[in-house]
Amino acid sequence: KKSELPALAIDLGGTKIFAAIISNKGQIMAKERCLTLADEGPQAVINRILSAIDRLLSQRNINLYPLGSISIAAAGAIDFEKGLITSSPHLPDWHDVPLRDIVKEKYKVNTFLMNDADAAALGEHHFGAGQGVNNFILLTVGTGIGGGIIINGRLYSGASGSAGEIGHTTIDVNGPRCSCGNTGCLEALVSGTAIAREAIKRIRQGERSSLTEIVGGKIKDITAEEVSIAARDGDSLASDVVLKAATYLGVS
Repeated sequence: KKSELPALAIDLGGTKIFAAIISNKGQIMAKERCLTLADEGPQAVINRILSAIDRLLSQRNINLYPLGSISIAAAGAIDFEKGLITSSPHLPDWHDVPLRDIVKEKYKVNTFLMNDADAAALGEHHFGAGQGVNNFILLTVGTGIGGGIIINGRLYSGASGSAGEIGHTTIDVNGPRCSCGNTGCLEALVSGTAIAREAIKRIRQGERSSLTEIVGGKIKDITAEEVSIAARDGDSLASDVVLKAATYLGVS
């Protein structure tokens, strides 16, 4: 039965690409990870996606274990029906890119493309913290900010397919410039990129933090993950940066 076959999942983000083969019981059978390097343009990123898929299929000898489907979750505005990435602030020059059909044509497998936050909301609804909850909003915080909405037990995407995309809502009119060109977007204040940028700025302005030791003095290499670790361990600067971001997120 096709429902018993493994599926291949792709998470296309602005910074990293994750790929995995998942069993029909939800177990990860094989996984790959690589950098997106989005500035190199759509074709270069697509080639990385296809290479990641090829490596996974090679690992699992997919001729013996065929796939049931390929599912792609991508940041940005998605036309689910046409299988297009219509636009994405973190994927420059991606305008109406037919990613679903490109993958489907190469691998001859039923392929789906949807927004990453929508996919996460559905995943939580069926398998995670959202089980048994029919109305909730899930927010994703990474290179960008995304949102998935479940209403009456069903995904709500809105007329344009981007109902939960709150990342480019203006929160602070005097805030930093966002990658979309606007000023003070939630994403420019709360994303992983924004959290790292705020910590780096404050350390360069002379504030003391254990982050300096964590990155071996290479301040420019600080990431949101390191800020989170330092905050968890009681670093006052890191804790303040995280609290500030959380406050903006709550206000939104």
